[in-house]
Amino acid sequence: MKRLFLAAVITAGVLSQTRAISFSEWIRTSGVFQKKRSVKTRQTMVAAVRGVEAPGDVDPQARDYEGVEKMEARQASVKDPGADFPKETQEEIEIGRDVAANVIAQFGLYEDEALADYVNAVGQSVARYAPRQDIPYRFAVIKSDILNAFAAPGGYIFITTGLLKSLKDEAQLAGVLAHEVTHVSQRHVMKEIRKVQMVNSVIPGYVRATAEKAGHMKQVTDLAVKIAWKGLSREDELEADRLALDYARAAGYDPSSFKEVLEMLRDRAQTPKGLEHDVKFILSTHPRPQDRILAVNERLKFFMIGGTKRRDEFERSVKFQK
Repeated sequence: MKRLFLAAVITAGVLSQTRAISFSEWIRTSGVFQKKRSVKTRQTMVAAVRGVEAPGDVDPQARDYEGVEKMEARQASVKDPGADFPKETQEEIEIGRDVAANVIAQFGLYEDEALADYVNAVGQSVARYAPRQDIPYRFAVIKSDILNAFAAPGGYIFITTGLLKSLKDEAQLAGVLAHEVTHVSQRHVMKEIRKVQMVNSVIPGYVRATAEKAGHMKQVTDLAVKIAWKGLSREDELEADRLALDYARAAGYDPSSFKEVLEMLRDRAQTPKGLEHDVKFILSTHPRPQDRILAVNERLKFFMIGGTKRRDEFERSVKFQK
């Protein structure tokens, strides 16, 4: 699939060899988005049928851009990726779009408009308190029994049906989504890419030819997919936990609900079934739940007790998942 994408970009023609091009100009002239949207999803359900229970089960080549388009369409006011954003933001959204296509290809979107709207609304309620407001935050539900949530650069955020089934109220959902929002707002994946690339910009400004730039972009998106599945550093995960409490509290939710989620993960991890299946993935990519609980408890000491849980609203919106 990636070879098809790269070949299409190369055949689009090489721009002037003496004139550097901007990322947005490359997007317009190379037909990247048009080609991606025409790619059929013949690889889409391969990993989903096989069963993705751990990072080793992931097919890094699979893509589902049609699923990404559905996710993007949920926010009609969102601009087309690559258009009218600052250069660095354009780069991040394009990379994140590719990662999101890979995530959707592993599991498939859960096709329930009411549930998708509800999760998106809760996600937006906490995302508005993130310091980064230069990108659109998008939320979607993916089909999997594993307990996990994922964030791709550029604001693409996912939660599995398995994790949704295990939550008890809206405050818990808000905490989970706020954790993922933090990964985006703090640019955790993008920072990891820059560490590996050892450059200050993801796409070097001196790259002149369309084919050259497409080749570099392919390397970066390949790297981003690997980082997304292998997990982030312990420091990044603990920072996401800490700031998730801040965002959830600012949105009016009980921040201690997020600790309840971590306690649930800890308890599930202690069962043979959990170790074999539903929490195997999240345990392989995150610090131990007990370590996270200790750090969250320290942070909660600085919060006043209180906040809404909205259990009734959650049960009305997610009851068909139980």
